[in-house]
Amino acid sequence: MQVVRVSGCVQANNGDLLLQMAIDGHGIALLPAFLVEAAIFAERLVVVLPDCDAGSLTVQAVYADRRFMPAAVRMFLEYLAEQFDDAARPLAAGRLESRPRKGASSESIG
Repeated sequence: MQVVRVSGCVQANNGDLLLQMAIDGHGIALLPAFLVEAAIFAERLVVVLPDCDAGSLTVQAVYADRRFMPAAVRMFLEYLAEQFDDAARPLAAGRLESRPRKGASSESIG
């Protein structure tokens, strides 16, 4: 186990800003895999807490009636499900790994 002392007082609700701050060496950040995977693969960032589980986030799509759903809405829901499945890769051991998705559907994504 390695102890790392950190200091500073930056707080933000913008993932892109936090990502850039971490890349620039201003500290560590807890960010979703889809934001950091390119920087990790490019070795601009390293995973420092591989066993940290920040929980998950569920995205829900709400619509009036499935029977009369326009094709564009159905395609958008399918796109969301695909994007969230691709983005739902947790960071482990300094690299990205796949996690099986449970029951992703057009109603509940993520």
